[in-house]
Amino acid sequence: MLQDYTLVCMDCGEGFSLGEAIFIKYNSVQEITYGYSAITNNDNPWSILELKAAQIQHFLMQHRLHEIRVLPQGVEKYTGSGDFPSSYLRYDNIKQYLATKVKKPQPDVDLNNINQCVIETLKGF
Repeated sequence: MLQDYTLVCMDCGEGFSLGEAIFIKYNSVQEITYGYSAITNNDNPWSILELKAAQIQHFLMQHRLHEIRVLPQGVEKYTGSGDFPSSYLRYDNIKQYLATKVKKPQPDVDLNNINQCVIETLKGF
């Protein structure tokens, strides 16, 4: 049974489906690999779906410095409300989502706003 995966901001509870894990064979790579069905065209794995790529870019900009995870379908059983993620970005309103403002990142400000727990984790690298 195939299951979807969800890209989730653990800090905000916002996320969206990446689709199922699918087999991908790239032309210039010998090894078998996998990707997500919502991002790539099954007929041509080099073809990235433009709106999905834009959604991922927008999501990552909005949630920089947040804890981001890729989680399998079924994790809602671990939530208190059974609602997961709490704000689910649907493909049918992606253009509305992309219209939300994203401020230009300021790396120096972002660096000063890194959570202390993240800093402690980084010390172990």
